[in-house]
Amino acid sequence: MKAAPSHNSKALFSSTCFLCGSDRIAYKFINNGYPVCQCADCGLMFLNPRPEKLEKTGTDTTPFDKAAAFVYLRKLLDYGGFSKGRILNLSGTQYSISSRDFPGISFTDLSNPPGEGSFDACLFVDALQKTANPQETLSAAWDSLRDGGALLLVVPSLSSRVASAAANKWEGFAEGNNYFFDNKSIQSLLFKCGFGDTYLLPDYDYLHLESLRRHYREADGIGKKALSAFVSLAPAGIKNAALKLRHSEIIVLARKRHKRARPLLSIIMPVYNEAATFQQIFSAISAKKIDGIDKEIVIVESNSTDATRELVKARESDPEVRVVYEERPRGKGHAVRTGLKHATGDFFLIQDGDLEYDIGDYEQLLEPLLNYRYPFVLGSRHAKGWKMRHFEDQPMVSFVMNMGQSFFVTLLNLFCGTRMNDPFTMYKLFRRDCLTGLEFKANRFDFDWEIVIKFIRKGYIPLELPVNYNSRSFSEGKKVSFIKDPILWMIALLRFRFCRLYDRTF
Repeated sequence: MKAAPSHNSKALFSSTCFLCGSDRIAYKFINNGYPVCQCADCGLMFLNPRPEKLEKTGTDTTPFDKAAAFVYLRKLLDYGGFSKGRILNLSGTQYSISSRDFPGISFTDLSNPPGEGSFDACLFVDALQKTANPQETLSAAWDSLRDGGALLLVVPSLSSRVASAAANKWEGFAEGNNYFFDNKSIQSLLFKCGFGDTYLLPDYDYLHLESLRRHYREADGIGKKALSAFVSLAPAGIKNAALKLRHSEIIVLARKRHKRARPLLSIIMPVYNEAATFQQIFSAISAKKIDGIDKEIVIVESNSTDATRELVKARESDPEVRVVYEERPRGKGHAVRTGLKHATGDFFLIQDGDLEYDIGDYEQLLEPLLNYRYPFVLGSRHAKGWKMRHFEDQPMVSFVMNMGQSFFVTLLNLFCGTRMNDPFTMYKLFRRDCLTGLEFKANRFDFDWEIVIKFIRKGYIPLELPVNYNSRSFSEGKKVSFIKDPILWMIALLRFRFCRLYDRTF
């Protein structure tokens, strides 16, 4: 860790990140007299050292803006699916809302001790970043909620454009804030504390021209006069219209999920005409033991024309296996989508029925997920250079495929603002919460584009780790089409980069 400037007042120093346990903590700058450090692994920023005396929750007791409170409560009730119940307000903020506004809803604030498992929902607005220990606070919120209870957070996000433009002058670094989250770290923290089904929504300010004129009533200069004249001459509809302005805070919706004693890994295995290799790869996966993790193997068989279906049927009695049969082959993407719907794990891994990849790489790929450092990991095939494919019997084919890979990777990075090396790898590992709110459409190999693009749009920039790879040729069973699939990839890039992200609105 790079040494941070000393601080004379009483403070608490940490040599590791409280979220992921990493010791790769780097000093960034001084904020309100305290050093700001950042974890190089999970991205969390925090005061380090931080003040010794901090409240466990927010301390702002000023009445909260009623219009904003209405917005948050409506989103929480819509997400939670209830109209009557108890809400725990951990914001340390007074809500100026009466029972007439939301009949059937009762509020409990910090003055009354929360009862374990007795609340339908929890509000935590603009306060988590001020706490002494966000993990303890969210864990207490988890304890207070009933099974499936809803949580609404509002926090400043380092992932916002406002934060990127303002740098260390960002309003999120205001005095009193001790932790600074981006979209990835806040979701990792929620997952660690037992929350799932996470949605990240933009938050807005609503500005009226008339209120803006009143705000600048005491100001001098031509700007005030021009604004006053414009408001005076503007029609009533424009004068009272609300300007919707997006700012750097995000609204986070999550739900209390069941905590397992040991995490479960779901291995999604689409198979079609893999009789030559299925027995070998399945036996290896079935025998695979991963310390501290249970596994389930979800096999999706797409009505193969060889002996694959019979081989799969012979595995139905395995307690770790669940088999899904498709009536006809509709593409690898469709099979993976089907497998995801039947999987029950905390983590997901996509595994083909051939021998191109080495299952010995499972442990290193899972490690960042288990330590809450990354929610999405790619097994990169570039460990031995950019020429991933080498077909002895078809050298020109391998050259064309390698060049095409480089072209399409560059195109995807350009559209997504990323620097990925191998987004089309089969080895994709991710947490369950990555899937929340997403509805997948692609059926063929364009599914690789869809899942990567939508995860990135949710804030899950993948970590790429090298894996062992031995490409098979078309004569050995490779199924990609030189004509059809590149066309589908181009369509997928435009379709999924700019489509509506979530399958529901709040």
